[in-house]
Amino acid sequence: SPYAYSGNPFQADIQTTVFYPLHRLALLLPPVASLGWSAIAHFVIAGIGMYLYLRAIRVSNAASLLGAAAFTFSGFLVTYVQVIIITNSAAWLPWVMLGSELAWSRRDLRWTTLGGIALALQLLAGHTQIAYYTVMLLGLEGLWRASMSLHARSKATLSLLIPALTLLLALALSAIQVL
Repeated sequence: SPYAYSGNPFQADIQTTVFYPLHRLALLLPPVASLGWSAIAHFVIAGIGMYLYLRAIRVSNAASLLGAAAFTFSGFLVTYVQVIIITNSAAWLPWVMLGSELAWSRRDLRWTTLGGIALALQLLAGHTQIAYYTVMLLGLEGLWRASMSLHARSKATLSLLIPALTLLLALALSAIQVL
């Protein structure tokens, strides 16, 4: 409303998720239905991402299914479904970590693209704190991997490049909202 506080700059407020691609559902469906379908879609995204991440770190199939279900229906995600930006942002966490794991295990920096896109979607989803936590986790994982491979300079360098490239790509892709 232009009469409330002299208007509201929706594009300047990251929590309005103006540029989040999955919120295009709101253009096609009634508001309540679009929120419901968005929540369902993000639970599916979270579950599939966690299952793939757990498989990438060599967890058994059964344990990966259990882990994916535990993450998807965790108290955190289910409780915050009423604050949809939190659920939307958190759903991309396993995808960021999957990109990092695949880049590390396959020694192929092209996999940072997956992590970078997922992190950009986290930023565009509107809850920056979740994205900050993800960046901290990604950075700590990189530092841990680097410290474990100090004897091999190329592995240590790769360990630090993965989070850096992931973050740079995410910032470039979400610059329209972040800046």
